[in-house]
Amino acid sequence: MANWKNVLGLSEEVANVLAEQATTKANVIGRALCDRAFKEKADEECIKAFEPIAKAVNDLVGEKYIVSVVAPNKASVYPFVKFVTFHALKKEDYPSNIAENSIYITFEIELDCNKVEVFNCGSVWLSPYDKTTAKYKYYAMRSICDIACEYNDAKFRKTAIKSADQLVQVMKEYFTKVMEAVDAYTGGYPYKQGILETSVRKVQ
Repeated sequence: MANWKNVLGLSEEVANVLAEQATTKANVIGRALCDRAFKEKADEECIKAFEPIAKAVNDLVGEKYIVSVVAPNKASVYPFVKFVTFHALKKEDYPSNIAENSIYITFEIELDCNKVEVFNCGSVWLSPYDKTTAKYKYYAMRSICDIACEYNDAKFRKTAIKSADQLVQVMKEYFTKVMEAVDAYTGGYPYKQGILETSVRKVQ
């Protein structure tokens, strides 16, 4: 892996360890657990590399659909993975006061290999139409990413990170596309339940 390059600022020292050891995440976790010096160095560099990303996503709060952002930046067992969560609901509107019940998307950012993907997302109660379909008739809820995929073909495959700015932009754009679909599906805030009597794709 002589051509290994990290666009988010990890040092050559850590990069060399990754090139030698990081054939799988398990290998790196094992190295981190057994080598305290490497773990401390990796934690320090990953926290530093993630700082501008965390600041940039928090600066998005207040833009359309983005009510809050959670981007914890601290040491962890696997320091090269960071998570960013965009929330579309105010905290007081979380169902049962549980953040995982919110309307949200969590992105997983892999600092060691410059990749980002969707880790998890919220769900809404089915629309009258979906309850009659063969696909959903035995379900109660539907993920917001699934709704967006049908509504405007919004899909988020694992994506290469070219820069911190590009990373923030692709997360923002995808969250906005998903929320446009959820808005149409539910009729608006607090995006609790689908209201459509026809397929969500037909509202376009």
